[in-house]
Amino acid sequence: MTPEYGSGFGVRQLEQSRQFYRTYPIANTVRSQLNWSQYRRLIQIEDPDKREYYELESVNNAWTARETERQINSMLYERLLMGNDKESVLAVARKQKLQMYVNYYDRIEKLPDENPTIGILLCTQKNDTLVRMTLPENNKTILASEYRLYLPTTEQLVKEVDTVKKLAKQKRKE
Repeated sequence: MTPEYGSGFGVRQLEQSRQFYRTYPIANTVRSQLNWSQYRRLIQIEDPDKREYYELESVNNAWTARETERQINSMLYERLLMGNDKESVLAVARKQKLQMYVNYYDRIEKLPDENPTIGILLCTQKNDTLVRMTLPENNKTILASEYRLYLPTTEQLVKEVDTVKKLAKQKRKE
């Protein structure tokens, strides 16, 4: 097809176009505020409710393709479904990312005898840019520990925190 119609008709592009048509068979459902880059990412979302949520948020908040990608990777939709504190999750979506909450907790909630608050940034995929932009620019204490293909369960996270607390206590005794 390339010799006859020009570039842009490779296998991958045609597969994406086909998937787009399958996902949005009625032309009136396509939102003109979204661009092809956003739609390419949205058609990868199988859950129609989740996909619609990101479509609406992208339009309502005038997200760029990069911002739409960031919100999908940060699992905003899942966090809203799971959490009771939906305002905090929405604030994160509005780029008030992780450090603000760590600072808030340290200044307002933390008791004087408690250690400084840490933030845990969970990502669906390795994304150095997301981590770099989430952390403060002069960060010297927050480290990226590891990347996991699947998120740990709440029980696994609690167990890991308990293990680290025990190690810290042992080191203080030494």
